[in-house]
Amino acid sequence: MSSDHESFPDDLSGHFWARLTEMPDVDRWKYEVVDYQNNVMAEGVAVSPAQAARFVRSWDAVASSDFDGSGDPSLP
Repeated sequence: MSSDHESFPDDLSGHFWARLTEMPDVDRWKYEVVDYQNNVMAEGVAVSPAQAARFVRSWDAVASSDFDGSGDPSLP
């Protein structure tokens, strides 16, 4: 996997963004996927920023797989 795929994305497909926060007390990284209204759509903990990036990119691929580019993919 190239380093581009290892870097944490903050701007995702559709109306979604991602945030990454270091948790030094437990040596982990917390990631969140949020929509344009700042609603948390997904969150988790990873052992590295690269692992968090893989989780977020996978979530984005599934969430945007049925999105045709019109409307808001965060709404049913």
